[in-house]
Amino acid sequence: MISLEAERVLGFQGGDNPVVVSGTNGEYLYPSSTGVMVASTEPNVEPKFWVAGDGIHQIGHIAINPTRTVVAITERRLKVAIILYSYPQRRQLQRLADVARVDVADMGYSRDGTVFALLADAPQCTVSLFTVDVASGKMMLTSNTTKPHQHLYRSISVDPRNNAQLCASGGGHLVFWLQDAQNKSLVPTDGKVTNAHVRLTHHAWMPNGTVACGTSSGEVFAFSPDDGVGRLVFQLPSVDDNTDAAGIVSLVVTCHHVILGCTNGSLVFVDHGFQASQFVIRTTLDHLAAVRLLPEWHSLLVMSSHSIGLVHIPGYEDPHRKPEDFAQQNHRVATIHSGCNGEAVGVCHHKGSSATVVSAGGVATTFDYQKNVILGTVHVGEQPTLVRRFGDHVFAVASRTGTVRMVDVTKPSHTAVVLRGRVCEGPISMCEVSKGFTRLFVSDGRTIAFFSYQRDEIVMEGVVKVNTSSPAVAITWVDGFGGFLLAQGGGDVGLYSAPFFDDVPENAEGCREIPSEQLFVNSWRLDFPIVSLSVTAAFDEVINLLTHSLDKEAKLYLLDRTLSVDRKDREAKALKPQLTMKDHEKKGNLFVPLRQKYTISVASDGRLALRDTASYQARIAPTPTSKEKRDPICSVVRHASSKGGIVGVGVSDDETRFVTAGGDGYLIVWTVGKQQALANTQLKVMPSPLNKEVDDEMFYSEKVRESEREVDRLRHEEQRAAVRKTIGQLRDRLRHVRKENDAAADDEQVALQDFLVEQQKSQFEEQCALAVQDMAETEHYANLERDYVTGIVKKECWDVMDVQLTKLRAMQADAHVYNFHERKVASKDLSILRKLKFLRLVEMRDHAVRNVQSFETIREANPADEDKPQVEAADAPAPTVGNKSIEAEANDDPKPFLYNHLTVFTRHRAIIQLTLLKGRSFSIRSSFNKTFAELVARKKTELIKIDERNVRCRQVLKELDEDRVIFAPGFTKEEDPKSIFEITDAEVPADKSNDPDEKKRIAAEADERRRWLERHGSDDSADKALKVWMDGRLEKEVRTLDVKIDAPEFADSNSEKFVIPEERNEEQHRIYKEYEKAVQKRMEEVSAKRYALQTEFTQLQKENIEQAKKFDAQIVELFQRRLNSQQQCFEAELAQVKLSHGVQLHQERSRLAKRMEAHRESVAEAHLRATRATNAARAKATNAHTKLEQLREDEKNKEKNLRTVYPFTDAEFGDALVRIYTKKKPKKSEHGKKKDDKKHDTHAAPVRSIDPFAFIEEEKKTKSRRYADDPQYQLPRLDQGEFPQHIWDAFQRYRQDRVNTEREIAILTDDMMELQRNVEQLEEGEAELADREREAIEEFEAFQKDSLKEQFDVDELHTFRQGQVEVEQAPVVTDYADAVLIFSSEIHRHNKLIRESGSEKIGLLKEINEKRKEIRLIEWEMEYLTFSMGSLEMELRHLHTLRVTKQMQEYINGGGEDHNEKERSKLNRHIDHIRNTMALKIEDRRQQILRMKRAVKDKELENMLLLDQVAESKGLVDERASIRDLQSSELDAQRTQKLMKDMRVTRKLEDVAKAQQEEMLLLKKEIDRLRERTFPSFAVVSKRVVGNPDQN
Repeated sequence: MISLEAERVLGFQGGDNPVVVSGTNGEYLYPSSTGVMVASTEPNVEPKFWVAGDGIHQIGHIAINPTRTVVAITERRLKVAIILYSYPQRRQLQRLADVARVDVADMGYSRDGTVFALLADAPQCTVSLFTVDVASGKMMLTSNTTKPHQHLYRSISVDPRNNAQLCASGGGHLVFWLQDAQNKSLVPTDGKVTNAHVRLTHHAWMPNGTVACGTSSGEVFAFSPDDGVGRLVFQLPSVDDNTDAAGIVSLVVTCHHVILGCTNGSLVFVDHGFQASQFVIRTTLDHLAAVRLLPEWHSLLVMSSHSIGLVHIPGYEDPHRKPEDFAQQNHRVATIHSGCNGEAVGVCHHKGSSATVVSAGGVATTFDYQKNVILGTVHVGEQPTLVRRFGDHVFAVASRTGTVRMVDVTKPSHTAVVLRGRVCEGPISMCEVSKGFTRLFVSDGRTIAFFSYQRDEIVMEGVVKVNTSSPAVAITWVDGFGGFLLAQGGGDVGLYSAPFFDDVPENAEGCREIPSEQLFVNSWRLDFPIVSLSVTAAFDEVINLLTHSLDKEAKLYLLDRTLSVDRKDREAKALKPQLTMKDHEKKGNLFVPLRQKYTISVASDGRLALRDTASYQARIAPTPTSKEKRDPICSVVRHASSKGGIVGVGVSDDETRFVTAGGDGYLIVWTVGKQQALANTQLKVMPSPLNKEVDDEMFYSEKVRESEREVDRLRHEEQRAAVRKTIGQLRDRLRHVRKENDAAADDEQVALQDFLVEQQKSQFEEQCALAVQDMAETEHYANLERDYVTGIVKKECWDVMDVQLTKLRAMQADAHVYNFHERKVASKDLSILRKLKFLRLVEMRDHAVRNVQSFETIREANPADEDKPQVEAADAPAPTVGNKSIEAEANDDPKPFLYNHLTVFTRHRAIIQLTLLKGRSFSIRSSFNKTFAELVARKKTELIKIDERNVRCRQVLKELDEDRVIFAPGFTKEEDPKSIFEITDAEVPADKSNDPDEKKRIAAEADERRRWLERHGSDDSADKALKVWMDGRLEKEVRTLDVKIDAPEFADSNSEKFVIPEERNEEQHRIYKEYEKAVQKRMEEVSAKRYALQTEFTQLQKENIEQAKKFDAQIVELFQRRLNSQQQCFEAELAQVKLSHGVQLHQERSRLAKRMEAHRESVAEAHLRATRATNAARAKATNAHTKLEQLREDEKNKEKNLRTVYPFTDAEFGDALVRIYTKKKPKKSEHGKKKDDKKHDTHAAPVRSIDPFAFIEEEKKTKSRRYADDPQYQLPRLDQGEFPQHIWDAFQRYRQDRVNTEREIAILTDDMMELQRNVEQLEEGEAELADREREAIEEFEAFQKDSLKEQFDVDELHTFRQGQVEVEQAPVVTDYADAVLIFSSEIHRHNKLIRESGSEKIGLLKEINEKRKEIRLIEWEMEYLTFSMGSLEMELRHLHTLRVTKQMQEYINGGGEDHNEKERSKLNRHIDHIRNTMALKIEDRRQQILRMKRAVKDKELENMLLLDQVAESKGLVDERASIRDLQSSELDAQRTQKLMKDMRVTRKLEDVAKAQQEEMLLLKKEIDRLRERTFPSFAVVSKRVVGNPDQN
């Protein structure tokens, strides 16, 4: 069994005269359909729905007494009754019946709460006055109007001074009523104004006794109650304030201003003399209808027809402030309630928690009831009738004009109509969607239009013409069958198959049309006409149909599909229902299925009935008609029946909630079962434009217009072709002219704008100017906003960081790491942390000495933890607190000082733990940031070394004349934290190629440079300046290695002196041999040097890469450390959050306990005082009653014993005195009363108060008099006549005693009545206080128990590894329920097959491996042969270019071996000579080294002396520098110092490089000399291959 709950009521429908009354503590009440909404101006307070009255009829009007203890409510119904409730208890006190015919226009209490006035609405239009008992709150009718008034007044109020005086206004008129106490009637006095066209609206009593009344044209008239004449006192401001056309609909009087509520949503504050307006407040409402002042005097409730707004004026409750002080204050204006812009016609629920309700005015409002937000509004056309959901975020709206609109609410703030078309001739009355939102149809009873989704687009498929005897009144889909049921007005129901329009041709109007006869399947006649239907189940033989009949009953029919279509008894024999249900008092509207087994039934009476229809979905055997015995699961009324009841239901996708919309304009969110409660948030309205939607013609008429346009296009195609040809010729001519213009000289060219027409040129220039201006303004404000936000962020977030977020990238790998943001910690916090560490150390040592048991020792003794590795206490570092500085000690990890998380259950320990955890987070971040800074410095050092190596690499590459990629890492821009908020102009890409100013500037610069070059030649000023500045110490240009030796002129073929080899003489042959030797020598030198340079480049790059890899490894290691540090910080911060929550919860519990204790004590004290006061009042009333009864008894005895009292016992004059006494009893003196009234007519000066009518109470105090001074108790003198003086004096004394007794009895009677009322009130208050005291005691005891339980609640944090199974599986978890038994031989055979396949696979892999080895060997042989072939080709070229000398001829012919022996012996002798020579040189060098060591020692001594001199010189230089710094700026000093340092470094590097070059040159010469003397020289073939010279 499920339950329903109305969780939230959305909307407000106030009409032209909205009703809102103010309660206590910021609450306010307003009618909401069949109940009263009790809302609050405080945020996050959910409004409460109060079912007042009988819960069926709509609430009409609400009034509350001045003390906010009694609420009067009326209902809109025949013979309206007033229902009185206590507030805020909401207990019914009284019900007064038949106070109005249909509705109440206005009602309210007097200022003192003793009078209640009621203004009845049409058709009765009367005024009634009631007397109110202030103590009980009950009222009694005293007087009313004798006949209905002729004007429709809308508001009524009682004169604050005189409760017998009333005023009513509205409908363009104003009237005063004066109560006639004798006739119990009201005498009217109509208000009169000089202008007959003025329409009076709302009024308010003024402190001076007049009535101020507003008009629909913006004037204010002041009326006098005596004669009813009004005079113009104020006119709304002119058009400058945008209030010239606004009417005044409400007036509120305060001690500061008279507040005028205007129809344009403005509040105008005017002084009491109506001299001028003080200030104006613009509200968020578009059409204001009423204004109410809250009892706190600082806020206003403003109402329109469908919204409530709140206006808060700070300080307005202070009576001592001046009215002009509020003009410059900031006023808070907000919308706190909003509705659906009128009566609702339907609602649909979208995906999620959003719903759209459509009003009768054609406005669709989308709510998010989960967040209580109005997402957007859109106009969906005039006169809508039905709303249905068609997809996730699309709904269809049908209208009386026959138009259907598809509205997309994917983005509620930009809701748009995506499809619109008129599909029916008449008003659309039916609209249904198939299951799954695949198809939708709408119908007016004669035409059914079908829509569907095709390729994510909604298209109209076609129409079905209903050719039946009567039009259709209800249609529904039959799921499972694919067709639909159509019900006619006479009770006939037909089954039709689903139409398909693919093969149907279009008619003349472009629409596909199918008659209903082609789709007809079967029909049945029901016993009663129906208005709506729903299929609960469909089978092959029968259809279970649930209907709403015209007899206001819900019925279940079984439609037998096996019956013949042409049966004869169909017309005569009507189908009887299986079950009947009486759930509604009016006709039903629709059925909505819920959770497949329930059905929601809604009707025009506003009742919602939920039934379990699971049994209706099964096959039911036909039985006679019976009444459903089961009651509905839920039957509740929340919508008023006066506006059509419930008109729409929308169910969420998960079917946990649904919304209902009523004709009363309210949207109610219902919860099915127990769900999570909605958040208590105040209404938020998202702004959205509201453009009016217009109706279209027939949907398919657009196709006809398209065909007509196509015919016109074909008809004039020839003329258009001729025009296009002419335009093409003109375009070609223009293009040719443009080319000629571009080819012309600069002074002959025509500007491009001259090719435009003047009109186009002017329009283009204007458009460009406007576009540039708009862009400039947009960029200006965008930059201004961005700069402001950036400045705030930088100032408040970035600059306050002691360590800013910095990124460090790896040199080679794609890796990076960030440091931690770190705020500067105050020294006070560090000092507190240090003290807490010391205190924790003392506590830990004390526990260790006293062997205090803790949770740690208990857990160590737990046998469940024996298998875990134990850490010896001696291994852990003992916590210490040294004599470090506060900053240094803050970086120490306070982890050893932390409490165990199970021992932190007191507030004191929680605060200490919080401080230690904060210090732990700080120490972790500081430690990591320190390592990060060291790594940044390391990167800088490594980059400097890499740059030095790269400088040498570039020199090597220049010498080698090669272009290789050099590994050159560096710092990126992202690694500089300053670059986050600094953007240079070069970083902003901007294309200025088309900017005319930029073009002019570039052309001017080019012209200037061209003229300068023509005058001065080449521009080498920068190079000259650099050479002059460096004084010739620039690094020499690095030359490229090249074999370049000039050949002799006779050997140069290009020279005129060229001589062929055959004709050269001996000298030329000798010179040419020397030339060849020089070339060979140079080539060997270049080759060796090239090899050395390449080796050096490779070694340098290898060192750079190795250093980068080492650094990248440190980056990866630091990244892992950051992850660990971040996790530790997260754990510490999470523990801080938990502890902070516990501390706050403890504080909150303490505060709440104090408040509850104080509340309990105050209630108990109040109860004790009330008991004492009740007992005292009861005793006082008893004494007064006893005294009064005694006086009355004595008075009766005196009356009986009149003859026994002197002077009536006198025999002579006794009878005459009796006759005079009984005849001349004293009467009340009217003259004395009038005189007394005149005496006390004036009132004292009012006390300064926020209430403008506070002086009335002061008047009542001055006018109150007791009976002792009343003239009616003063006896008039009688004529003594002939009575003796002593007898007459005795008679007068007797008369006066009797009058005094009567006065005393009257006083005691009044006091007795007042005491009795006081006793009754005190007894009620005492009982209420007793209940409150008992509730307070029980609540406090329950709170103490809960607090004691929650005190020892602790949070234990656990760390889990992601992606691993944390719970170990049981050793045996096999389930043999589904096991199959097979033979073991099959398993062995299968395993053998697997092993054979594996062995075969291994063999194949081995063969593949061997083949790959053979392939690799063949490839190596190919490479070897290719290399050998190249070597042989090179040797062949050498052989071809080899010159045959005499020595070689001898060797070839034979006999040259001796020459080689001679040469070999000569070389051996030369080697021995060189060995001896080198030994002597080595010894000489050794002696030189010894001498140099002695010289170095001497130089070191000399350097020590020089260092002393340098120190003295530095002191002198510093003194002179300080003197010079006083005379010059610091910038010049730094620049000069940097310049001198650079010059020294450059000079030193130049000297070192020069010495190294000279030494290398000497070594190379020596190597070449030794090579020449040791090895023979062979000719080397140049790169260019030449022919054999002997062949010439």
